[in-house]
Amino acid sequence: MEELIGLVAVIGGLGLTGFIFGNIFKLIRAKINSNNFNEEAFNRLARAFSKHKKDSERRFQNLEAIIAGDEPSGQLDSSNQSLQDDITTKSIEIEDAEPAERESDDNNLRNMLRG
Repeated sequence: MEELIGLVAVIGGLGLTGFIFGNIFKLIRAKINSNNFNEEAFNRLARAFSKHKKDSERRFQNLEAIIAGDEPSGQLDSSNQSLQDDITTKSIEIEDAEPAERESDDNNLRNMLRG
């Protein structure tokens, strides 16, 4: 009699465990199969990733050419080239337009921005 009660308890426990795990897997499968993703956001992410990949490949090629001592094969955009020309030709001058007796917090911020 005790063996029968133990056997029924084991079978009942296994059945309950199987039922619980089955429902958990159904919920997971339903979540995976649902079409709740935002297609527009996914497309924007894909475009951004492909643009980043192309830019990175171009940069790596330029770095490899610089390391090898050759001229970079990938040309910069005209806007990037003109920006680099402006950076190399112009100098930046910082003038203090405010009086020196400002609060210590402002002075600390200004020092952090300069350094």
